[in-house]
Amino acid sequence: MNYNRLVRHIAYFFLGTLMLCLPLIILFVGGFITFLAVPFDLEAFLAFFVGFFFFALIEELIFRYYLLNGLLIFIKSHWAIIISSMIFATAHVLNPEITMLGFVNVFLISIVLGFIFITYDKSIGECVALHFGWNFSCVAFFGMPVSGISIPSILFSSMSENSILTGSGFGIEGSILLTIELLTILLIFKIKKFGAGNSV
Repeated sequence: MNYNRLVRHIAYFFLGTLMLCLPLIILFVGGFITFLAVPFDLEAFLAFFVGFFFFALIEELIFRYYLLNGLLIFIKSHWAIIISSMIFATAHVLNPEITMLGFVNVFLISIVLGFIFITYDKSIGECVALHFGWNFSCVAFFGMPVSGISIPSILFSSMSENSILTGSGFGIEGSILLTIELLTILLIFKIKKFGAGNSV
C-alpha cells in the first residue's frame, strides 16, 4: 500500500465519523439527545476497534467486492449498485428495531458505498474505512445502536427520545436527518459525475 492510498483510507475513516457527527450535532443542539461520560476501558476500546474493523471488512467483501463486482460483469453500474444495495438492506431486515426509514437509510448508505467502490477502480479499501469509521464511532464514542444492535459505549452513553429524528431503537441509521444527509451526498456524486461527462 502506498502512502497516498493509506492517507486516503484514514481520510475515509474520519469521513465515516463526520457523517455520523453531523446529524448528532443537530440533535444535540436541538435537545433531542444528551451524552453522559462513562469510565474509559482500554481493553474494550481495542476489542471494539478490531471487531468493528473485521465486521466492516467482511460486509464489504461480501456486498461490494463479490456481489457488486459480479453484477458489474452482466449489467450497467447503476443497476448493479441498486440491486446490490437492495440485497444489502434486505440482509438487515431481521435486525432489532428495524423501521422502514432505517431500511431506506441502509439502502442509501449502500448506494454511497457502491459509488465509492466504482470511483476507486473497484477497491474496497475506502469502503471498509468509511464503514468502519461509522460503526466504530457510533458505538465506541457515542453509545448509539448500530442498525438496531446496542452495545455499551466505552466513552459516552447517549439517551435519546424515540422519534423520527433520533432513529429510535434502530439508532441514527433510522433518522430522517441521515436520509437528508445521504441524499445530499448522492446528489453531489451525481453532479460530479455529470460534470465529468460520466454516467453511473
